[in-house]
Amino acid sequence: MLPPNQSHLAYKLILFQHIRQNDRIAKVISRIDLSCVYDLCKHFYSPNPWGRVAEYRPQDALRSLLVMYLAGFTSINKWVKELRDTSRYAYLSGFHPDKTPSKAYFSWFLSNLFGKDMDIDDIMTQGTLLKKIFETVFVNKSVELGIIDPHDKVIFDGCKVKSFCKQKYKPDKSCRCSHNSIKPLKCSMCTDSEATRGYDHNLDEYLMGYGLHFAVTPLVDNPSKCLPLTFFVAGADVHDSKVAPHLLMYLYHDMKVDFNYVILDSGYDAFYIYWWICLLGGKPIIAINPRNSQTPTSENEYGLPVCPSGHVYYYWGVDKKKRRYKWRCPLKASKKLAKKLKCDKPCCDSSYGKTVYTHIEDDIRWFTQIPRGSQLWKDIYSRRARIESVIGDTVLNNGLKTPLFRGTKNFFVRTALVCMVQHAKAIAEALESIDYQKNVA
Repeated sequence: MLPPNQSHLAYKLILFQHIRQNDRIAKVISRIDLSCVYDLCKHFYSPNPWGRVAEYRPQDALRSLLVMYLAGFTSINKWVKELRDTSRYAYLSGFHPDKTPSKAYFSWFLSNLFGKDMDIDDIMTQGTLLKKIFETVFVNKSVELGIIDPHDKVIFDGCKVKSFCKQKYKPDKSCRCSHNSIKPLKCSMCTDSEATRGYDHNLDEYLMGYGLHFAVTPLVDNPSKCLPLTFFVAGADVHDSKVAPHLLMYLYHDMKVDFNYVILDSGYDAFYIYWWICLLGGKPIIAINPRNSQTPTSENEYGLPVCPSGHVYYYWGVDKKKRRYKWRCPLKASKKLAKKLKCDKPCCDSSYGKTVYTHIEDDIRWFTQIPRGSQLWKDIYSRRARIESVIGDTVLNNGLKTPLFRGTKNFFVRTALVCMVQHAKAIAEALESIDYQKNVA
């Protein structure tokens, strides 16, 4: 049975009786109201009024995990010991120093947050309750305070992380995968049956692990920084472009985000992604992947056709009947360019010059709503690199690059907690700035 609820004001009154108000962690965690977690997690506990009353409230357990990351810890085993030995951490979490949770309690709580009956392979149903808490308490608060505006710019990207398992797993004689129709790397001989083998372009090697896929948006007052909107955890063998439609639909349908600019790198350069973004009312800003070119004529970085000598073809209008663009040899089509450019090996001997065409319907990758290569396009795309700071803070600074855990649930929960901490810091900073302006006025 659930213990009596405690308001956020009551938590703050008890906290500041034992902790200084200028405490580094207290200034952040005291700004985050987690009282709604009590109602969202009611179904974890028995409704029997005659049952034993639970020792800890769900909002205190979640707050304690956030304090763990704010204090610089990434291991729950070490955090349980610190809670027991350091009264400061216990008060910050909302516990009494003489009565702190065990590792078994945190494992039970995180399993319920993620969902016990969820399909691990269905990324759309993973951790729905945890995502609801993340959006309700953190993302919506950041939007309300004007820290972010998800309706302006959205950036997607992903990264690969290793699982705490055998990285060079090979089935041996005792492995019965083939006899039992079990997929490779999915049997009990592998220490992490949910991990898959994928290629990490940053490390330039194959690894056994997972792929973390993020959707972020820049800060309104500081576009050089970003905050996460949502995320998915998939296998390491899943390419970023395969997760993009799921991110788009989740943001549009579940989070009610009206897209304006969707900024992606060349890994997302696929026709169906352009189609999805345009269908949902957004403007795709995606770098061209030369290996994904579907036209026989080579193109430059802006998607303009280039002749074998490296010169951009001269634009010669639109063929409205066949709905295609016409391009001519620049030396034959323009007298000014003929004086400036040199060509040792002409494409053809015709006085008209070589002619190529690009089709309008087939080339939405090249001819986007924001003209590719324009100054506006360059300025918007320059924001894409900001997502690297989110991935770097999430993966490198919080124990996800070299984890000591395995399984989809653990990676999902840890990623969610780190994203919550990123929002918590931004919210605390914004509220502190508002209080300072009020005091000055």
